[in-house]
Amino acid sequence: MGTRPGPDGWLTSGAFGAATGLSPKALRLYDASGLLAPAEVDPHSGYRCYAPEQVGVARRIALLRQARMPLDRIASLITAA
Repeated sequence: MGTRPGPDGWLTSGAFGAATGLSPKALRLYDASGLLAPAEVDPHSGYRCYAPEQVGVARRIALLRQARMPLDRIASLITAA
């Protein structure tokens, strides 16, 4: 599966996860906590898509989580950046 944007410019959640190393479960958690919301959610299916510009932020989140940083601390760093 590639990580290039689809014809509409969005990355599917699978492609985004592959590009960032984040699992679908982590993506849902980060959305629910307000840390990383999808760029678009299909109102009928709930399918999530991400913008290519979100990859950098997601990779930073993944790196900080690997360092065992709590989500609230990550949120304060991400919003300050």
